[in-house]
Amino acid sequence: MPNRFDSKIITIMQTLYSRGFTLRGIRQGIRLKLEHGIDIDIYTLKVDASKLRVRLKLPVDNEEERVRIINDAGERLRDGLKDVSEMEDFQFSRCDSGNYFYYARLFMLDPKIKTIMQVMHSRGFPVKAIEKGIRLTLSGKNVDIYALKFDASKLRVRLKLPVEEEGKRIRVIQDVSETLRDGLGNSWDMEDFTFSRCISGEYYYYARLFMLDGDIVDTRPSRKKAVGPNDAGKEKKADLENAVDIFESVDSKMFRQAMDGLGIPRTSILRVSFARIFRAATDPDELQTTIREEAARISDPMDRSDLDALLASNKVEFLEPIIRGLHRSVFDEPAITADITDY
Repeated sequence: MPNRFDSKIITIMQTLYSRGFTLRGIRQGIRLKLEHGIDIDIYTLKVDASKLRVRLKLPVDNEEERVRIINDAGERLRDGLKDVSEMEDFQFSRCDSGNYFYYARLFMLDPKIKTIMQVMHSRGFPVKAIEKGIRLTLSGKNVDIYALKFDASKLRVRLKLPVEEEGKRIRVIQDVSETLRDGLGNSWDMEDFTFSRCISGEYYYYARLFMLDGDIVDTRPSRKKAVGPNDAGKEKKADLENAVDIFESVDSKMFRQAMDGLGIPRTSILRVSFARIFRAATDPDELQTTIREEAARISDPMDRSDLDALLASNKVEFLEPIIRGLHRSVFDEPAITADITDY
C-alpha cells in the first residue's frame, strides 16, 4: 500500500498485518476482512486527522446476533492492537437500508511509553511491547514499564522476582535500578523500588517513573506512611493482586472459553463487564477502579441475581478473584455513578 495514509494508520496497518489480519486500503484508512463477510474500517476523520474511528457495518436484523458479533469483533481488534492503541466500546449510530452502523473511537498508545521505547532501543536494550507499555530484560529478569489505565499520566515500573533469599533480591533490585536509570538518561526520574506482595514464590516490586521537563511542574506527591488495612481491606487487596498475577498467563481465547463454559450470554451486561475487568487486570490500582466502574453499571435486579448465582456456581479458578471482586463492589461497597469521559 502506498504511504498516503496518516502515520497512525500505517502503524495500525503494519501491526495488524504482522498478526495475520486480512487488510485492504480504503479512503483515509484500512479495512479488516473478518469471517462471514464482516468488515471493520479504521480511518482518520477528514476534518481532523488526529482522530481515529472504527466503523462496523452489520446487515443483521437480529439484535442478539449483532451484539454477539460486536463483542467478538471488539475483542479480536483489541487483541490485535493491544501494543499500539486502545479502543472504546462500539456505539450504535444508525440503520440505513438494512445495515446497522456502529462506531468506536481509537486512541494510540501513550506517547511517553513510545518515547521510552525509542530511547531504550537506541541504547541497545531489547524491548518488547506489552499491554499499556513495554518489557525489558535486565539482569535476566523481566522489567515492565507501563501507563496506568485510569490515569495515563502516571507511569509505573514493575519487577517480579522468583528469588526466595532477600539478600539476592536486593542485589538484583540494585543492579536493575542502576541499569534502568542509566538507560533512561536524564529525561526520566525513577523512584526506588518498593515491595508490594509475594504470590506463589514471586516477589513483586513497583516504582513510579516521572518525565523530567523544565516546563513541567513536578507534581509528585510526598511519601506518606502506609496505614495498616483491616481484615476486609487485606482480603480485597489480596484478591486484586491475585487477579493481576493469575491473568498474566490467561489469554483472550481462554477467557472467552471460560465465559462460554459458565453459560454467560454474549449479550449479557455481566459478560461485557467481565471483559472490561479482564483487560484492566494488569495493575491492582487499575483493576480496582475498573471493578468499581463496572459495579455502577450493574443496577438491574436480574443482573444482580445472575451475579449472585455466578459467585456460588463458578468452578473456573482464574475467574474467582474478579467475580468475587465485582460481587463485593456491587453488594457491599457504596455505589458510585458511572460516567463517560470525553477525551
